[in-house]
Amino acid sequence: MAASDHVYVSYRFYTHHGIDAGDGTVIHLSRCRGGITRSSLDEFADGRRVHVHDWPIADAPETVLARAQSYLGAAKYDLFHANCEHFASWCKTGIAESAQVARFRRRAGAIRGKLAARSLTKSGIRLVGPVAVRSASPALLAADLAQFGTETYLSHRGVKPETADAVGMGVGLTGSVAIGAALGGPIGACVGAGIWAAGEAIGRQAVRATSPRVQPQG
Repeated sequence: MAASDHVYVSYRFYTHHGIDAGDGTVIHLSRCRGGITRSSLDEFADGRRVHVHDWPIADAPETVLARAQSYLGAAKYDLFHANCEHFASWCKTGIAESAQVARFRRRAGAIRGKLAARSLTKSGIRLVGPVAVRSASPALLAADLAQFGTETYLSHRGVKPETADAVGMGVGLTGSVAIGAALGGPIGACVGAGIWAAGEAIGRQAVRATSPRVQPQG
């Protein structure tokens, strides 16, 4: 690790992020302390493995550190709009974003999309037939849980977010097709794939609708 690195540790269901200050401390947005604070690396790690977030494009180290230090003692914590990952990404790139929040919004949107698609399928029973309706079972939501779990697990193990999301999408699509096929054969597999695709489109639209801020609010 080096000064200005974006570092994080995994707490199984979420990750905590900060900026390596280069002097054995980490500057991070702490929910417990209610703002941006400086902690020793050991305190930040809390006995866990420290990962480095690999940004393909980031600002100069001195800019990153200046941003982090300028906000010491400032900013209130907000899970969806100003969490520790928002702060760390803003320090590195000037854009506050959180892969954890985006992943959650995408899954929530996808689930809403699948439920809507299921309703449309049921309403069109005379056109698509009972097999297709049966294939649009709520059981398809199990694929969303598997997809979300895969993305979260890989991300917490240090896998790049885009790679984790790609693997998760493969799990979600495969699961949707398998569940649909089990419920309705070839027609069910097509229904499962179609509902998964609709859910993904709606989920990604939900993420785009919440554009990141250029800096955290103080």
